[in-house]
Amino acid sequence: MKRLWLQIAFYLSFALFGCVAFGLNISCGLIASLPGKKHLDKPTRKLIEQLFRFWAFWLKTTGLLRLQVSEKVLHLRDLNEVIFISNHPNLMDVCFLLPFLPTPVCIYKGKLRRNRFLNGSAALAGYISNDKGVGTVFQAVDVLREGHSLLLFPEGTRTVTEPINPFNSSFALISKRSGKKIIPLVIHTDAVILKKGHFFKREGLPISFFIDVLDPLETCADENAADYSRRVRGLYCNALTGGNTP
Repeated sequence: MKRLWLQIAFYLSFALFGCVAFGLNISCGLIASLPGKKHLDKPTRKLIEQLFRFWAFWLKTTGLLRLQVSEKVLHLRDLNEVIFISNHPNLMDVCFLLPFLPTPVCIYKGKLRRNRFLNGSAALAGYISNDKGVGTVFQAVDVLREGHSLLLFPEGTRTVTEPINPFNSSFALISKRSGKKIIPLVIHTDAVILKKGHFFKREGLPISFFIDVLDPLETCADENAADYSRRVRGLYCNALTGGNTP
């Protein structure tokens, strides 16, 4: 009986998510086309965070989700003007990260600008597309200098190569140009649902997420950005495999 309920709750929950996301996206897209929208970016990010907070609450209430965080995660909202990076094992993980962070500007995959569930919301929130080359770096540095924080996923897409994909070096370049610290977030999950190539594969319900934080990293002022990103990826490999680096 419990398994049947989880199957029903799964479809109901993602139908709810889709309806809310589409409605919000249409509304934000219309507002984003109007002049003078710049001052709405932070309120829009806060609204998105609150909706994600409700989404996590809903999933936990239905029994679909077990979400735990380390003690250090509870203090992340006290930080500002930092670069949060994270592994990206699952399409849902950003939903569970944002409510614990200080309303950061997200850097998102460029192809999502064509996604009718997300593109209007991302535009009004002031999120940054990762397909602008060096322009993405300059735009991210400007955001940090304005007093905001960033959230980005160095893998560039969801994890395919376990325990983590190769990193691109954009986060290192942003840190180097801005002089801001990097806060590495680590997501541990057994979720198969919404993994790359397994969009609606429903094994392993309920799903479990555990979010942890590694020690802050200084900028790579005297280090090549590519070498720095490889070194940081090694820290993630150790964290995700219990020290057994592949």
